[in-house]
Amino acid sequence: MNELLRKIFDTIICYERQSVEAGQNIEKEIELLIQPYQGKLTDDMQEELKNLLYGISSAAEREGFLLGIKYTLKTLAALLSD
Repeated sequence: MNELLRKIFDTIICYERQSVEAGQNIEKEIELLIQPYQGKLTDDMQEELKNLLYGISSAAEREGFLLGIKYTLKTLAALLSD
């Protein structure tokens, strides 16, 4: 099930308007997070830091989606069994 949900997220959900907007908000946050390091790190190191933060945020988005779907299904199953 996890693999199917990952495919749904990677091929459909991540392109939805709300997901794109969330990505833009995350991008702004990453820019704020790395500001203190400007001038302290080389351009290459800053780019590497950005890439690391983007990778972490992408993984967190995907895992949050999986967790949300699982709890939605559990809640629905509990409601239907009453």
